[in-house]
Amino acid sequence: MARRVQPERNLKRKTEFRTVKTVIKVFCEGIVTEHHYFNALRELPEVKDRAAVDLWLVKDNGVPLTLVNRACASKKASEEVGEFWCVFDVEAKADKPGRHPNLHEALDKAKANGIGVAVSNPSFEVWLALHLHTGPVPTAFLTTDAASKIRQRLDGSSGKEVDGNAYMPHRRLARERAEALERKHILDGTVFPDNNPSSIVFRLMASIEP
Repeated sequence: MARRVQPERNLKRKTEFRTVKTVIKVFCEGIVTEHHYFNALRELPEVKDRAAVDLWLVKDNGVPLTLVNRACASKKASEEVGEFWCVFDVEAKADKPGRHPNLHEALDKAKANGIGVAVSNPSFEVWLALHLHTGPVPTAFLTTDAASKIRQRLDGSSGKEVDGNAYMPHRRLARERAEALERKHILDGTVFPDNNPSSIVFRLMASIEP
């Protein structure tokens, strides 16, 4: 079941669509961490002036292919949405293979249908950590649990809940660091899904605020 996170104003009103340049519909598998981050992002005045971020949280079996299927169906039924994106993780468990199933199928279907993807490997926690980490960007393999512990150490929180507003001042730095990680993997010849750690959430960010 996909649950829409209602913004302060009703984006379905055509009069509201005329006040923004871009409507971006984002489907997330994470219903806590990602929700807090993107909810804080879309409420920034500089973001509101350019884009309406329509956030949907998929609670039932929110694996990558599920998200992409939802986005594709929504795109067919929508006329006023400019871009569609899916935000999901690769996952990496220490004790057993933990990658989400059908990763490549999800990416291929998204590409074929013009759906953007913002993938983090192993998890969205990598993207968050890049906001606050000091020193050289870490490049060693991370499990999902390890990435969560790094993020929690950096922001002083526990569990999945985060203060999205605390990350907003550092989002440009996070983009630069994520792009640097991508360049390193390219130079090393490391390809998806072995490009751990990495996050291409910066591509979605570039659509929301170039």
